[in-house]
Amino acid sequence: MLLKTKSTGLSIRRVFVVIIAIGFLCRILFVIFTPTFYAPDEQAHYMYIDHIVQNRSLPILSNQVVLDEYNCEYIQPPLYYIIMSPLYALSKSLGLNDTNTVLILRCCSIFLWCITLWMTFRIIERLNISDEFIKIFIVAMVSLLPSYVFISSVINNDNLLFTLGSIFIYFFVSNRFNTLDSIILGFLLGLTLLTKLSGVGFVVMTGVILVKGLIRPKENSVRLTVTIVSLVLALVMFLPWILWNWNLYGSPTPMNVLEKVPQWDSTIFMIKHIVLDMHNSFWTVSGINNSVQWYYPRIGKFIAYIASIGIIWGIFIRRDRLKILLGDKTDVIAAFAAAILINLILVFRFGVLYDQGQGRHFFGLLIPIALFMAGGLRVFSITDSRYSHIIIAGIMSIYVVSFTFYSLEKFSELVPNEPDPVSVTQSYFNSPSFFLSHSAYPN
Repeated sequence: MLLKTKSTGLSIRRVFVVIIAIGFLCRILFVIFTPTFYAPDEQAHYMYIDHIVQNRSLPILSNQVVLDEYNCEYIQPPLYYIIMSPLYALSKSLGLNDTNTVLILRCCSIFLWCITLWMTFRIIERLNISDEFIKIFIVAMVSLLPSYVFISSVINNDNLLFTLGSIFIYFFVSNRFNTLDSIILGFLLGLTLLTKLSGVGFVVMTGVILVKGLIRPKENSVRLTVTIVSLVLALVMFLPWILWNWNLYGSPTPMNVLEKVPQWDSTIFMIKHIVLDMHNSFWTVSGINNSVQWYYPRIGKFIAYIASIGIIWGIFIRRDRLKILLGDKTDVIAAFAAAILINLILVFRFGVLYDQGQGRHFFGLLIPIALFMAGGLRVFSITDSRYSHIIIAGIMSIYVVSFTFYSLEKFSELVPNEPDPVSVTQSYFNSPSFFLSHSAYPN
């Protein structure tokens, strides 16, 4: 059903194959040719895994420690690092150096993307989306969005969040509001929160259903009960992490150890800087500090602006067309919209406090974002063309292939020599950061 249509026969299947093949090959290129640790916080993620393997415990930050490239991810929930630790331990037991271990862990990120992609197809089916353009655009965003292609090729806990998030969304849109579904949703919700605090977006989705149940309790009594069970189970799973942080840092999360931006030059500059950073890093960046981008983000921003105009036009002028495109599951659409909005506010706040309002923090909600963007673009009659889905697939394919080779060329210029693969972890064990971040509990 998903791969066949009346208008183009099996052509959509071929488009899917091309999109997936290009996305996979670009990721392989990034895995192999991105210099070791030349990705956002990759070395810190690696050191977190190393700490768990070496010490069989979670890392503890002293209030005297200065966060650096070795320990800045110690504030993250532990699930991703615990899952990666057996593979890391196996690699080290085979005598592999850091460079080869990094390659193996990066391949796990591609595996997680494959699961996310598979769940994307399942979600499209569950949403009963029949429009070719929308189906192709969603799959193209998950497969070919340049920044996501890069992140899903390196070591980063975002990748597990994206995968768990896609599984959560699948069960969320499939929810039959019975006991089993409530347990599954609550379990998945707990896992997302134990992976990264960005999982709060999925809490918001569940909260929308809860609010509707509270507004009309008699009509939604079963739905209300199921939603409460899901949220309580997630809280029970997340509670040990909250108590751990409260005991160590005096707050539910260890975010208070991060160094805040002292003062922005002006409010206008702050807003412009954060919005630009979110836009660029969502669409097309790579490198250790998102340093590789050139003019590529402008292409993505243009697509986003057109889609936004289309959504506004659809809401106020072509509402019937937009409703047909996005489907009749109004509760799901409302939950998606609320999750994206709250996530936007939280990412912006993170940018205000720490200058870390990264676009990749939206990738957990990439499928809902792609759905809305596709609907916005599809509002315009120009996309009624029989080949519009092929055109958008071609644009996204050229976009990601071009950026991939541009990035790899820049990597060779910026980092002519990779770090010594043998000395990375050993040098950290002898550093002041290691001593301070392992010195029991903070004062």
